[in-house]
Amino acid sequence: MLKQFGACQGSERCVACIWHNPNQMQEFTEVLKNNDFVEPVPFYWHKTNHHTPTPVSSYTRSVEQMIIAFKPNMASNPFDMNRDPRLRHNFIECPSVTKYVLDAQGCAVNKCQKPADLSRKLALNHCAPGDWALNIGPGAGGCLQGLVQAGVNVVAIESDEKQFRALQGTVWQWKEDNTYLAPQYVDFNGNEVTMDSNTSQQQISQDAKSNMSQTDEQIVSPELPIRQLGTDQKDETDVDIGGDQNKLQCAHCDQEILVGTPKVTCESGNCGDREYMHPECTAVQDQVRKCLACMEIEGEIPETQEITAV
Repeated sequence: MLKQFGACQGSERCVACIWHNPNQMQEFTEVLKNNDFVEPVPFYWHKTNHHTPTPVSSYTRSVEQMIIAFKPNMASNPFDMNRDPRLRHNFIECPSVTKYVLDAQGCAVNKCQKPADLSRKLALNHCAPGDWALNIGPGAGGCLQGLVQAGVNVVAIESDEKQFRALQGTVWQWKEDNTYLAPQYVDFNGNEVTMDSNTSQQQISQDAKSNMSQTDEQIVSPELPIRQLGTDQKDETDVDIGGDQNKLQCAHCDQEILVGTPKVTCESGNCGDREYMHPECTAVQDQVRKCLACMEIEGEIPETQEITAV
Protein backbone atom coordinates (compact mmCIF):
# COMPACT_ATOMS: atom_id res chain seq x y z
CA MET A 1 0.00 0.00 0.00
CA LEU A 2 2.77 2.43 0.93
CA LYS A 3 4.71 1.58 -2.24
CA GLN A 4 1.68 2.43 -4.38
CA PHE A 5 1.18 5.63 -2.41
CA GLY A 6 4.81 6.56 -2.98
CA ALA A 7 4.48 5.92 -6.70
CA CYS A 8 1.68 8.49 -7.08
CA GLN A 9 2.72 10.95 -4.38
CA GLY A 10 3.97 14.27 -5.74
CA SER A 11 4.75 16.05 -2.48
CA GLU A 12 8.20 15.80 -0.93
CA ARG A 13 6.77 15.82 2.59
CA CYS A 14 4.00 13.79 4.16
CA VAL A 15 2.66 12.55 7.51
CA ALA A 16 1.40 8.97 7.81
CA CYS A 17 -1.12 8.07 10.55
CA ILE A 18 -2.05 4.39 10.79
CA TRP A 19 -4.18 2.62 13.41
CA HIS A 20 -2.77 -0.74 14.43
CA ASN A 21 -2.74 -3.51 17.00
CA PRO A 22 -0.15 -2.82 19.75
CA ASN A 23 1.65 -6.03 18.78
CA GLN A 24 2.25 -4.60 15.29
CA MET A 25 4.20 -1.54 16.47
CA GLN A 26 7.63 -2.89 15.48
CA GLU A 27 6.39 -4.30 12.18
CA PHE A 28 4.73 -1.02 11.19
CA THR A 29 7.82 0.96 12.20
CA GLU A 30 9.97 -1.14 9.86
CA VAL A 31 7.51 -0.95 6.96
CA LEU A 32 7.25 2.84 7.30
CA LYS A 33 11.03 3.17 7.52
CA ASN A 34 11.44 1.12 4.34
CA ASN A 35 9.16 3.65 2.63
CA ASP A 36 11.07 6.70 3.92
CA PHE A 37 8.74 7.53 6.84
CA VAL A 38 10.87 8.08 9.95
CA GLU A 39 10.79 9.38 13.53
CA PRO A 40 7.70 7.34 14.49
CA VAL A 41 5.51 8.55 17.35
CA PRO A 42 3.00 6.31 19.14
CA PHE A 43 -0.37 8.03 19.46
CA TYR A 44 -3.28 6.87 21.61
CA TRP A 45 -7.02 7.37 21.71
CA HIS A 46 -8.65 6.97 25.12
CA LYS A 47 -12.39 6.38 24.84
CA THR A 48 -14.18 8.53 27.40
CA ASN A 49 -16.43 6.51 29.75
CA HIS A 50 -15.81 3.37 27.70
CA HIS A 51 -17.29 0.27 29.29
CA THR A 52 -17.82 -3.26 28.08
CA PRO A 53 -19.36 -6.21 29.95
CA THR A 54 -16.08 -8.09 30.42
CA PRO A 55 -15.09 -10.27 33.41
CA VAL A 56 -13.99 -8.53 36.61
CA SER A 57 -10.72 -10.42 36.26
CA SER A 58 -9.78 -8.40 33.17
CA TYR A 59 -8.92 -4.84 32.18
CA THR A 60 -11.39 -2.72 30.25
CA ARG A 61 -9.71 -2.07 26.91
CA SER A 62 -10.44 1.63 26.53
CA VAL A 63 -7.40 2.61 24.44
CA GLU A 64 -6.59 2.28 20.73
CA GLN A 65 -3.18 2.94 19.24
CA MET A 66 -1.79 4.44 16.06
CA ILE A 67 1.66 5.23 14.71
CA ILE A 68 2.53 8.61 13.22
CA ALA A 69 5.64 8.87 11.01
CA PHE A 70 7.11 11.63 8.87
CA LYS A 71 8.58 11.88 5.39
CA PRO A 72 11.40 12.89 4.89
CA ASN A 73 11.57 13.83 8.60
CA MET A 74 9.57 15.50 11.36
CA ALA A 75 11.21 18.93 10.93
CA SER A 76 10.15 19.14 7.27
CA ASN A 77 6.46 18.81 8.08
CA PRO A 78 4.28 21.57 9.53
CA PHE A 79 2.96 21.52 13.08
CA ASP A 80 0.15 23.74 14.32
CA MET A 81 0.17 22.92 18.01
CA ASN A 82 0.28 24.68 21.36
CA ARG A 83 3.63 25.91 22.67
CA ASP A 84 2.79 24.50 26.07
CA PRO A 85 4.15 20.90 26.06
CA ARG A 86 1.36 19.89 28.44
CA LEU A 87 -1.17 20.66 25.69
CA ARG A 88 0.35 18.54 22.95
CA HIS A 89 0.51 15.11 24.56
CA ASN A 90 0.48 12.10 22.25
CA PHE A 91 -3.09 11.07 22.99
CA ILE A 92 -6.63 12.28 22.47
CA GLU A 93 -9.57 11.84 24.83
CA CYS A 94 -13.03 11.58 23.28
CA PRO A 95 -16.02 9.22 23.32
CA SER A 96 -16.39 6.39 20.85
CA VAL A 97 -19.29 6.27 18.41
CA THR A 98 -22.49 5.01 20.02
CA LYS A 99 -24.80 5.42 17.03
CA TYR A 100 -23.55 3.99 13.80
CA VAL A 101 -24.34 4.82 10.21
CA LEU A 102 -27.02 2.30 9.22
CA ASP A 103 -27.79 0.64 5.90
CA ALA A 104 -31.26 0.18 4.41
CA GLN A 105 -31.80 -2.95 6.54
CA GLY A 106 -31.00 -1.08 9.75
CA CYS A 107 -27.60 -2.77 10.17
CA ALA A 108 -24.41 -0.92 11.00
CA VAL A 109 -22.37 -0.19 7.88
CA ASN A 110 -19.15 -0.59 9.87
CA LYS A 111 -19.03 -1.51 13.57
CA CYS A 112 -15.45 -0.19 13.66
CA GLN A 113 -16.66 3.35 12.81
CA LYS A 114 -14.53 5.99 14.53
CA PRO A 115 -15.61 9.44 15.72
CA ALA A 116 -14.76 12.41 13.53
CA ASP A 117 -12.87 14.02 16.43
CA LEU A 118 -9.81 11.80 15.87
CA SER A 119 -8.97 12.63 12.26
CA ARG A 120 -10.05 16.27 12.67
CA LYS A 121 -7.58 16.76 15.52
CA LEU A 122 -4.73 15.11 13.60
CA ALA A 123 -5.46 17.10 10.45
CA LEU A 124 -5.52 20.34 12.41
CA ASN A 125 -2.17 19.40 13.92
CA HIS A 126 -0.42 18.68 10.62
CA CYS A 127 -2.36 20.21 7.72
CA ALA A 128 -3.02 23.71 6.51
CA PRO A 129 -6.48 24.55 5.09
CA GLY A 130 -6.64 23.32 1.52
CA ASP A 131 -3.99 20.62 1.95
CA TRP A 132 -4.69 17.14 0.64
CA ALA A 133 -5.24 13.98 2.68
CA LEU A 134 -5.60 10.36 1.60
CA ASN A 135 -8.13 8.33 3.60
CA ILE A 136 -7.60 4.62 2.95
CA GLY A 137 -10.57 2.55 4.07
CA PRO A 138 -13.04 5.29 5.07
CA GLY A 139 -15.67 2.67 5.97
CA ALA A 140 -18.72 4.46 7.34
CA GLY A 141 -17.05 7.85 7.00
CA GLY A 142 -16.07 8.82 10.55
CA CYS A 143 -12.45 9.70 9.70
CA LEU A 144 -13.48 11.20 6.36
CA GLN A 145 -15.91 13.53 8.09
CA GLY A 146 -13.24 14.77 10.51
CA LEU A 147 -10.83 15.52 7.66
CA VAL A 148 -13.47 17.51 5.81
CA GLN A 149 -14.32 19.42 8.98
CA ALA A 150 -10.62 20.33 9.31
CA GLY A 151 -10.78 22.09 5.94
CA VAL A 152 -8.59 19.74 3.91
CA ASN A 153 -9.29 18.13 0.56
CA VAL A 154 -9.69 14.36 0.79
CA VAL A 155 -9.28 11.42 -1.54
CA ALA A 156 -11.01 8.37 -0.02
CA ILE A 157 -10.36 4.82 -1.23
CA GLU A 158 -12.68 2.01 -0.14
CA SER A 159 -12.49 -1.57 -1.46
CA ASP A 160 -15.75 -2.72 0.17
CA GLU A 161 -18.51 -1.99 -2.34
CA LYS A 162 -21.26 -1.99 0.28
CA GLN A 163 -19.47 0.55 2.44
CA PHE A 164 -18.52 2.65 -0.59
CA ARG A 165 -22.11 2.92 -1.82
CA ALA A 166 -23.39 3.70 1.69
CA LEU A 167 -20.74 6.39 2.08
CA GLN A 168 -21.98 8.23 -0.99
CA GLY A 169 -25.38 8.71 0.63
CA THR A 170 -23.76 9.60 3.95
CA VAL A 171 -21.72 12.41 2.40
CA TRP A 172 -24.83 13.93 0.83
CA GLN A 173 -26.50 13.74 4.26
CA TRP A 174 -23.60 15.72 5.77
CA LYS A 175 -24.32 18.47 3.26
CA GLU A 176 -27.99 18.57 4.22
CA ASP A 177 -27.22 18.53 7.97
CA ASN A 178 -24.23 20.91 7.77
CA THR A 179 -22.15 18.30 9.60
CA TYR A 180 -19.29 18.85 7.16
CA LEU A 181 -18.58 22.05 9.12
CA ALA A 182 -16.31 22.10 12.17
CA PRO A 183 -18.53 21.85 15.27
CA GLN A 184 -18.79 24.63 17.82
CA TYR A 185 -18.14 24.09 21.51
CA VAL A 186 -18.67 26.13 24.65
CA ASP A 187 -15.85 26.85 27.10
CA PHE A 188 -16.21 27.18 30.87
CA ASN A 189 -17.12 30.86 30.48
CA GLY A 190 -19.98 30.09 28.10
CA ASN A 191 -18.15 31.42 25.03
CA GLU A 192 -18.52 29.60 21.72
CA VAL A 193 -15.23 28.36 20.31
CA THR A 194 -14.19 26.26 17.30
CA MET A 195 -12.12 23.26 18.26
CA ASP A 196 -8.65 23.75 16.78
CA SER A 197 -5.18 22.45 17.42
CA ASN A 198 -4.52 25.14 20.05
CA THR A 199 -7.58 24.25 22.12
CA SER A 200 -6.74 21.74 24.81
CA GLN A 201 -9.11 19.01 25.85
CA GLN A 202 -8.99 20.42 29.38
CA GLN A 203 -10.42 23.72 28.15
CA ILE A 204 -13.65 22.11 26.93
CA SER A 205 -16.42 21.49 29.44
CA GLN A 206 -17.68 17.96 29.79
CA ASP A 207 -21.15 18.97 28.64
CA ALA A 208 -19.82 20.62 25.51
CA LYS A 209 -17.36 17.82 24.94
CA SER A 210 -20.21 15.32 24.71
CA ASN A 211 -21.27 17.13 21.55
CA MET A 212 -18.09 15.90 19.86
CA SER A 213 -19.68 12.51 19.22
CA GLN A 214 -22.90 14.10 17.95
CA THR A 215 -21.30 14.82 14.56
CA ASP A 216 -21.47 11.09 13.86
CA GLU A 217 -24.94 10.68 15.37
CA GLN A 218 -26.56 13.25 13.10
CA ILE A 219 -26.21 11.06 10.03
CA VAL A 220 -28.43 8.23 11.28
CA SER A 221 -32.17 7.97 11.76
CA PRO A 222 -33.86 10.53 14.06
CA GLU A 223 -34.01 9.92 17.79
CA LEU A 224 -37.01 7.99 19.05
CA PRO A 225 -38.90 9.59 21.94
CA ILE A 226 -37.56 8.84 25.40
CA ARG A 227 -39.90 6.83 27.54
CA GLN A 228 -40.97 8.25 30.90
CA LEU A 229 -41.73 5.72 33.62
CA GLY A 230 -42.41 5.93 37.31
CA THR A 231 -40.66 3.46 39.58
CA ASP A 232 -43.94 1.62 40.18
CA GLN A 233 -44.38 1.09 36.43
CA LYS A 234 -40.96 -0.40 35.83
CA ASP A 235 -40.79 -3.85 34.29
CA GLU A 236 -39.20 -6.34 36.66
CA THR A 237 -36.84 -7.54 33.95
CA ASP A 238 -35.64 -4.05 32.99
CA VAL A 239 -32.37 -3.98 34.94
CA ASP A 240 -30.44 -0.75 34.55
CA ILE A 241 -26.80 -0.69 33.50
CA GLY A 242 -25.92 2.75 34.85
CA GLY A 243 -27.47 6.10 33.95
CA ASP A 244 -31.06 7.15 34.64
CA GLN A 245 -32.59 4.54 36.91
CA ASN A 246 -35.91 4.83 35.05
CA LYS A 247 -34.38 3.61 31.79
CA LEU A 248 -33.01 0.29 30.61
CA GLN A 249 -29.64 0.91 28.98
CA CYS A 250 -27.67 -1.28 26.61
CA ALA A 251 -24.61 -2.74 28.34
CA HIS A 252 -22.59 -2.34 25.14
CA CYS A 253 -23.39 1.12 23.70
CA ASP A 254 -24.96 2.65 26.86
CA GLN A 255 -27.96 3.90 24.87
CA GLU A 256 -31.55 3.40 26.00
CA ILE A 257 -33.43 0.24 25.04
CA LEU A 258 -36.93 1.49 24.38
CA VAL A 259 -40.02 -0.30 25.65
CA GLY A 260 -41.36 -2.76 23.08
CA THR A 261 -38.04 -3.13 21.25
CA PRO A 262 -35.99 -6.35 21.31
CA LYS A 263 -33.32 -6.83 23.96
CA VAL A 264 -30.85 -9.70 24.10
CA THR A 265 -28.04 -10.98 26.30
CA CYS A 266 -24.52 -12.17 25.53
CA GLU A 267 -24.08 -15.95 25.61
CA SER A 268 -20.27 -15.93 25.81
CA GLY A 269 -20.29 -16.66 29.53
CA ASN A 270 -18.31 -13.51 30.29
CA CYS A 271 -21.30 -11.16 30.60
CA GLY A 272 -24.06 -11.17 33.19
CA ASP A 273 -27.35 -12.87 32.37
CA ARG A 274 -29.20 -9.61 33.11
CA GLU A 275 -26.94 -7.31 31.08
CA TYR A 276 -29.26 -6.50 28.22
CA MET A 277 -28.19 -5.15 24.83
CA HIS A 278 -29.60 -4.06 21.49
CA PRO A 279 -29.59 -6.93 18.98
CA GLU A 280 -27.39 -4.80 16.69
CA CYS A 281 -24.78 -4.58 19.49
CA THR A 282 -24.37 -8.36 19.26
CA ALA A 283 -23.80 -10.94 16.54
CA VAL A 284 -24.47 -14.65 16.13
CA GLN A 285 -21.63 -16.96 15.20
CA ASP A 286 -21.92 -20.74 15.27
CA GLN A 287 -25.43 -20.34 16.73
CA VAL A 288 -24.06 -18.49 19.79
CA ARG A 289 -24.97 -14.84 20.34
CA LYS A 290 -22.13 -12.73 21.70
CA CYS A 291 -21.71 -9.02 22.31
CA LEU A 292 -19.25 -7.24 20.05
CA ALA A 293 -16.91 -6.52 22.99
CA CYS A 294 -16.52 -10.21 23.78
CA MET A 295 -16.05 -11.04 20.11
CA GLU A 296 -13.34 -8.40 19.85
CA ILE A 297 -11.51 -9.79 22.89
CA GLU A 298 -11.76 -13.32 21.46
CA GLY A 299 -10.51 -12.07 18.07
CA GLU A 300 -13.70 -13.11 16.29
CA ILE A 301 -15.07 -9.76 15.14
CA PRO A 302 -14.45 -8.99 11.46
CA GLU A 303 -13.67 -5.50 10.19
CA THR A 304 -17.22 -5.14 8.91
CA GLN A 305 -19.84 -6.84 11.05
CA GLU A 306 -23.13 -7.93 9.53
CA ILE A 307 -25.84 -7.85 12.20
CA THR A 308 -29.11 -9.76 12.11
CA ALA A 309 -31.68 -8.52 14.60
CA VAL A 310 -33.61 -11.34 16.26
